[in-house]
Amino acid sequence: MEDNRGTKTIVIDASVATRWFVKEEWTDVALQIRDEYYKGSIDIVAPYLIVYEISNALRYSPDLGMKDVLDSMIAFRDMQLDLLMLDDDLAKRSIETAFTRNITVYDSTYVSLAEHLNVKLITGDKELHTKMGSSNVVLLPEYDYATL
Repeated sequence: MEDNRGTKTIVIDASVATRWFVKEEWTDVALQIRDEYYKGSIDIVAPYLIVYEISNALRYSPDLGMKDVLDSMIAFRDMQLDLLMLDDDLAKRSIETAFTRNITVYDSTYVSLAEHLNVKLITGDKELHTKMGSSNVVLLPEYDYATL
């Protein structure tokens, strides 16, 4: 989906955003997405749930202490991504998707939001990508701005 400025929109999950703060496999691609956001080439949307998921993932990173996690979360907040609270319709859709696709409600929230917006969900979660088997869910190393 493009807006009137030609900016493309994507949904990301916590497995992408976490890589902005800790080095993991495919961090380079996650940083490319972040850089495209800063340049205004893409808009990033996520459910507000992402804040808690990132905080938790960083909390368990052996390389980060409490101050590091707090600083990371402040940096994430300062990015001013479009974080959405779920309305009743999207919550219902998320729960249905969780049951029909045998995935967590957490994961289905990202999937359902991307489907609702008719945009791609970018994930670093191989299992989610496999379970979804959908062109709507793109595994991080397969991300290509040109094909959004």
